Amino acid sequence: MDISALGPKGVLVIILFIFAMSVWAWYDTEFQDEMIFDVAAIKDRLHIHRLLTSGFIHADIFHLLFNAMSFHSFAQEIEKTLGIKGLILIFIGGIVLGNLVSLAWNFSQKEYFALGASGGVTSIIFANILLDSGESSIFMFMLPVPIPSSVYAVLYIAVSYYALKRIKSNIGHDAHLGGAAFGVLAAIFIDHRTIQNHPFTLALLGLPLILIAVYESNVLRGVQSFFKRK
Repeated sequence: MDISALGPKGVLVIILFIFAMSVWAWYDTEFQDEMIFDVAAIKDRLHIHRLLTSGFIHADIFHLLFNAMSFHSFAQEIEKTLGIKGLILIFIGGIVLGNLVSLAWNFSQKEYFALGASGGVTSIIFANILLDSGESSIFMFMLPVPIPSSVYAVLYIAVSYYALKRIKSNIGHDAHLGGAAFGVLAAIFIDHRTIQNHPFTLALLGLPLILIAVYESNVLRGVQSFFKRK
């Protein structure tokens, strides 16, 4: 079998690494406890490594497969264009910035835990779309028609935000927002023509992030004002 048919080597190595780490964490609770995003451990014990290591483990097989499929679909072109080093930098940067956003979001919740590579995956998705010379499409979840990449990205953020607000779990949905922002910034930094080449796509991807940021900042200010009156 020609392994190259499955995708570039770097993409496959990253997926296999995350699979191995996730399975290890499922069977070794002490290992998972040391790797997971833990607000109290980061704040009180300065376990900064968790901002990265929590991106290497997942909650369950469905969480893992969803991230792996999304990563595989979008990371191939990143590796072909930027090489394995560029792929890793965007992926790791998305995980870390995503978890920093999660830390800020949940700073007062010392019992908050999260895990998953979603910040890095989202960063790869957004960087891929903006660095592409045109609009590409992907097949996902056995749908009969391909999904335009930009539409998939917007849906990804919308679903993430809905899950963040409505579904209680250890999946770091808030990290998707930071990962998306890193992907946009990485694309602009790598190719300054991105703004000129993709103004509509950039606006389409950036608008949900801006609206969420504005809405959440207003909510936070309202909460702070409420407690100040007390």
